[in-house]
Amino acid sequence: MSETQLKTGYPPFIHANVSVEKLMYYVAFFLLLPCIGAIYFFGMKALIIIISSVVSAIVFDLLMKYIRKKPLSLDGSEIVTGILLALILPPEIPFYIPITGSAFGIIIVKHVFGGLGNNVFNPALAARAFIGASWPLALGAYSEPAKFLSDKWLSFNLDNSLITSATPLARDSINLLTSRWSDLINPLIGNIPGSIGETSAVLLIIAGVIMLLLKIIDWRITLSYIGIVLIGGGIYGAYLGFNVIYFGLYSILTGGLLIGAIFMATDYVTSPSTKKGRIIFGIGCGALTLIFRIFSQMPEGVMYSILLMNAITPLIDRYTFPKPFGWKKPNKIKQD
Repeated sequence: MSETQLKTGYPPFIHANVSVEKLMYYVAFFLLLPCIGAIYFFGMKALIIIISSVVSAIVFDLLMKYIRKKPLSLDGSEIVTGILLALILPPEIPFYIPITGSAFGIIIVKHVFGGLGNNVFNPALAARAFIGASWPLALGAYSEPAKFLSDKWLSFNLDNSLITSATPLARDSINLLTSRWSDLINPLIGNIPGSIGETSAVLLIIAGVIMLLLKIIDWRITLSYIGIVLIGGGIYGAYLGFNVIYFGLYSILTGGLLIGAIFMATDYVTSPSTKKGRIIFGIGCGALTLIFRIFSQMPEGVMYSILLMNAITPLIDRYTFPKPFGWKKPNKIKQD
């Protein structure tokens, strides 16, 4: 009688005729939409940030695989990490910072934990948190979008006078808005200050809808995350005296909410495996984002919300994993 060998591996476990590598490349492909928006609105500086982040992520990944004596091949996750890290950085940041961030995300967050499938935190978000702790002023170097093909658009020079500028979300957390529906047009298109890949909501929505239809990402995380912020933001807006629908929409169109809900919270490795767990995960991300935005000194909160939920993903999986068929709760043994 021959012995049956059971092969085990690491998450994500995907029940489909597609490999994890293909899914990563699909995600990288759809990330091209916000990349195009980033370059259009912020010019050559955005292109340099994207190239330096992606190339360095690939180099550090291959270096770590060489050191760990792993096959020197790309799995797609390093490209996704490089692009995502670039897209959540401001346009006026020095090029060596995304390189350092990629090194932290790939070496520490991915490979020190055992490589793809073993990392607890999203590498791009963890890298941004590292950058925020190391260069907090540089991380706030936002600028107004540049006119296409203008001198500013073509320039590679950094404007250090913008170190103390703020995104619309940061300004509006201090200065109350008038509820003009026209104020939603610029955040929808992307003609606002911010990280290079988070400003154009329409491009992120297009990418998100296509990926949801193709089932590349799970709707449970994305929609529950966005829904909680939409509802909670509307309620908070009503408390401040704004139009409920207006302020709810403004809450999801500004900041990093959309790129976080579509591309980061849905990470295959760091999000729950169960359907119920994914809904809980999305609700938790949305609730924490609202808490950070309303009650803390940080006007954003998306990054830390997802990282905190990454930390409790194993706990969510543990309590939402379905019981085996026929399973019964064991009786307690009475002791005399």
